[in-house]
Amino acid sequence: MRRPTTLSAFFTMICLVGVSNLSAAEAIRWNADINAAARQAASEQRPMLIFVSSQHCPYCTKMKRDTYRNAAVANDVNTAFIPVAVDADRSGRLVRQLRVSAYPTTLVVSPDAHVVDRIEGYVRPRQFRHRLATVLHQNHYAEAR
Repeated sequence: MRRPTTLSAFFTMICLVGVSNLSAAEAIRWNADINAAARQAASEQRPMLIFVSSQHCPYCTKMKRDTYRNAAVANDVNTAFIPVAVDADRSGRLVRQLRVSAYPTTLVVSPDAHVVDRIEGYVRPRQFRHRLATVLHQNHYAEAR
């Protein structure tokens, strides 16, 4: 019998944790201050998850409503990341520094401030969770948590 790969085992664990916490899930605890979030990420050695959206973007609204409000996604994000929400309409300079050119954009930034993944556009909850699990595994964040 073949043993599951580390990635599939990790993804299965995240799925089970997400399902077991569906009734007790809470909303994502978004940070508004990216500098404070960066200090926290460095201190806790957890990556930041930066969600950049625009108020007039229908896919941003859909991502907030369908993906980020999904209980399993919220659990994954709150557990493994330091989440930061950036309003592109109010943070033009930061958006340019992050080299965001499409909305929504989700960035995974390492504790030492390197972008390790860039997700542009709307992503459904299941695919989003898989992408985050892959990034965590590839960058060895999963072992640290």
